[in-house]
Amino acid sequence: MNVLYYYCYLIYTKLIPEDEPYATTIFVLSFLESFLIFSLASLLVAYFECMILSKWFGLSTMGLILLLNYFIYNRSGLSRKLVKEKPMFFKSHALSIVLVALFFILGISSLFLGPIYSKQILSQCK
Repeated sequence: MNVLYYYCYLIYTKLIPEDEPYATTIFVLSFLESFLIFSLASLLVAYFECMILSKWFGLSTMGLILLLNYFIYNRSGLSRKLVKEKPMFFKSHALSIVLVALFFILGISSLFLGPIYSKQILSQCK
């Protein structure tokens, strides 16, 4: 997660200049993480229980992850430490960029594909 945080921070400082890149990075990571968790949870609940999760589960998941990321990165000072350390996956800048891009693509696509697959699973329930 530290590498994801650092490269997301780089996006909001170099590619898309932002007034508060630390907060924006926490928001973006939290939203992507919650999209992935909610999509996975809704697929599992649809498959095993033949029911759909409420929007409140998704919102509470998002709020909890946002709060956790705030305390882990911003409140503890880890965010500034990571920017100085410049962490990478296996000490490879190229691999880090590819894996971070895959995380972003997977997170954003789960926002759209999760409900489609959940609906398909629910249509097969009796």
